Amino acid sequence: DLNLMSRSISFFGIICTFTLPVKDSLNIIPKKDIDRDIKLLVPISLFFHNDEPDNNTMDTITQKNYKGTYDAYLSLLEKYKNEYSAGLTGDDKHDAEEDIADFFEDSVIYGYNRLEKFSVLLLQNLQAGKECMVTLKGYCSPLAGTKYNINLAKRRVSCLVNYFNEYQNGTFKQFMDGENTLLKFTLEAIGELDVDPTISANPNDQKNSVYSRKASKERKIEIIAIATGKKN
Repeated sequence: DLNLMSRSISFFGIICTFTLPVKDSLNIIPKKDIDRDIKLLVPISLFFHNDEPDNNTMDTITQKNYKGTYDAYLSLLEKYKNEYSAGLTGDDKHDAEEDIADFFEDSVIYGYNRLEKFSVLLLQNLQAGKECMVTLKGYCSPLAGTKYNINLAKRRVSCLVNYFNEYQNGTFKQFMDGENTLLKFTLEAIGELDVDPTISANPNDQKNSVYSRKASKERKIEIIAIATGKKN
């Protein structure tokens, strides 16, 4: 679109007015660097309630979608605050509740919001014909044994892959199936973190082994990298 800019010039005392086309500055938009923007988002940490998805099983895959586990996790905020502040009073109780509320805000919700931004940019890359390799890594708290935790971490990876499979009614599926596969996932070694020795691994001490910020920070999956390129 063009705007018109008026100009006036005087010739021998006679003022002449005319208009010049001026390009609308609002239309001068720099081209987005999608590759740069999506890589700036990683790593992305996504958190889970204890032993989710699908508790008390040795399965390595799940039918659950990360969006569902995320919503269920958020619904437990008050329970987390109550459990972690149990037995405390006054400022100590308030501080414990705030610690949990802050974790949900700056880690659980923050991570999901970054996942949503990542998904938008990932789809744009795929629609532009680019191959995308997303690297995932799953973690667990020390509450269960190593073999169980490895399978749990794999379920968490499966849960996130389901999120992409079902995103916007299956928009990504066209890039994940068939001969023209553009979206692929790779898995880093998984298991427990280098666990903070102050985190309780006692199932009878759920205040600290399940509901504390320290324990909650261990139960996650991460998008740790994305590589993009034109398909040969």
